[in-house]
Amino acid sequence: MLDGLTEKETIDGRFGAIIQLWVNGTGKKATAKFYEQLGRRMRQGILVIPTTVVFDYYPYKTELKFKMMGNVGHCGDGYEEIISRFERKLISVSIMMGHDFLVEEEVSYDKGVMGENYGYSVTPLILELK
Repeated sequence: MLDGLTEKETIDGRFGAIIQLWVNGTGKKATAKFYEQLGRRMRQGILVIPTTVVFDYYPYKTELKFKMMGNVGHCGDGYEEIISRFERKLISVSIMMGHDFLVEEEVSYDKGVMGENYGYSVTPLILELK
C-alpha cells in the first residue's frame, strides 16, 4: 500500500500525496532556478499522468507565490484555460489522453531549512490521482 493522503484529506476527494521541492540558496537567482525546475518537473513527471491534479497545500500565510501559467500552463498550445473548481483557480491543460491536467494557478513557496542548507521550499503540493 502507498502512503499518502486519504480521500477524506484531499481537496477533490481522491487519493493524494504531498510533495516537497527544495533549492539551495536564496535571492533572485535561487528563486528563478526554483521556478524553472518546478515547471520542468511538473511538465515532465506530473503532467504526463492522466487525471493528476496539483493543488497548493502550503499551510502558512505567505506572499511568495509562483504564477504557474508561465512555466506549466502554456503546455496546452493555446488550448489551456483558467477555470474555477474546488473554490480555487486552476489552469486546465488539455492532454491527448482524454482528461485535462489541472494545476493551481498560483503555488506558494517560502524560505526554509533543509538538512544543513538554507533555501526555498515550495509546498506542500498535493498530487491527487484517480
